Amino acid sequence: MNISRRHLKTLTIAVLAGLAVFSVFALIMKIFFDYPQFNPTAYITAIALLAIAILTIVYTLMASGQLELMKKQLDEMQSTRQLDSQPLTVLDVSDICIEPPSIFYSPSGDEHDFHTRIRVHFTLKNHTSYPAVNVIAAGAIALNGSKKPTIVSSTPKQVDILPAEKTYPEEDDNDARLPDFFFRVDKENDMLTRFQKKTADLLPVLQAHIVYRNILGACFAVDVAFRLMPAKQEDEEMLKKWQSLIVSFPVEHKEELEKTAALKKDKKETQWKRQLTSMQKETAKKTGEDDLQVSWERLPDSFRVKHLSMEEYKEELETLSVNNAR
Repeated sequence: MNISRRHLKTLTIAVLAGLAVFSVFALIMKIFFDYPQFNPTAYITAIALLAIAILTIVYTLMASGQLELMKKQLDEMQSTRQLDSQPLTVLDVSDICIEPPSIFYSPSGDEHDFHTRIRVHFTLKNHTSYPAVNVIAAGAIALNGSKKPTIVSSTPKQVDILPAEKTYPEEDDNDARLPDFFFRVDKENDMLTRFQKKTADLLPVLQAHIVYRNILGACFAVDVAFRLMPAKQEDEEMLKKWQSLIVSFPVEHKEELEKTAALKKDKKETQWKRQLTSMQKETAKKTGEDDLQVSWERLPDSFRVKHLSMEEYKEELETLSVNNAR
């Protein structure tokens, strides 16, 4: 059976108090036995000792309860002060596009692959008069409609300090590069097919998750979601073409991919770059070079703000770090 620290402390005090009363009672009995004849002084002394013991016990219990209450009030005041200084950092999407499929080299897996990417540009704005510290924004695209939804994650972005009532990057900084999420779209997921769906529930959903602290150490999380759809109906034909190329390319260009991989493995960098560039130019003739724009709308009731405990905050950081490593 689990016993809280507070209950254990109270139990300890009660045991000690009981021992004290028992000791006083034993002393009184000893006085009675030592002085069997009527002795008013002995009786008065015994009664006084017993009263002092009882009052001591009562005072100790009351003082212990007051200390617990004062500590609880102090903790509540500290928590209230932290929450009163709560920043509100919100992610706002600026632009979303689908890049034409191309050949990419992945150093982590030492492999060449043909796929496309969805790029999301966004800004972060602090809507309160309190600065936000260690702001981390993570993005994921969810493909719902099945028993086990597919989640495609992106590398989180971090801002050390977001000043009060400021936007990152600053609105008047025309040279600043907007932060972005990149989502890989390959033959393993049917994301391009989902953009062609007519049912709203089957369209891709962009999930944004922001974690941050205030300067007093209180931690918070903000969630918001957007439904994605093609900006133009005529883009659906291009999406079908790109999806077909992603599926067929590894088979149709197997020898070229093996040759490119061999050059990289043999560390023939100049020849490898020439071969890779040549293949990218050839595929660009089929895919085109223009990005396809994506429209978005915020899902109703998707905006959530949550206060995190320090344990929850550390778990969030660990989760984001694991997703980043993937």
